[in-house]
Amino acid sequence: MLDVGCGLGEIGRALELIENIRYHGIDISFYAAKFAKHTVASAIALPFRGGSFEAVIASELIEHLSLANVRVFLAESNRVLKTCGYLFIFTPNWWDVVRLLAVGHPWHGYEDKTHVTFFNPISLIRLLESAGFLVTECFTGALGLRQGSVGSLLTGIMGHFFKHVYPFKLVGTGMTLVAVKQST
Repeated sequence: MLDVGCGLGEIGRALELIENIRYHGIDISFYAAKFAKHTVASAIALPFRGGSFEAVIASELIEHLSLANVRVFLAESNRVLKTCGYLFIFTPNWWDVVRLLAVGHPWHGYEDKTHVTFFNPISLIRLLESAGFLVTECFTGALGLRQGSVGSLLTGIMGHFFKHVYPFKLVGTGMTLVAVKQST
């Protein structure tokens, strides 16, 4: 499992508790990657051979990339994934009910000035499909409640692997999408 934008390694520490998961994290930040004891690398130039991973995680990553670089990241993810490998994405939801109802009030997605690209479930699904992925699951955080990215992403990963049923919802603070690489 490759964690792109691993930050300080929270997801990796949580996944270490699960048997039979080979985890590797990368981050563009030298300090974050070294703290987490992972690799310094860019999301748009993954330093791995094609077909190396069964899963790629992108938690709180794509909103920091330009749309052009999101497309490059998706192509790179497609390249390093094995056929039928999984891509897990967690990102703020432009259709967040708090943002929609609290006109004139700050929205958490805007508070971070490094957020440069925003998605709603439909726009992200279309982008993933154009990059050769099939979205199999999409769910959002509870209405109006801000969930931590690690907890939300791990809920998505565990829900996928343990076959919990999640409804397809379009509004909520964050969204997690599970996509499968199509055969090449």
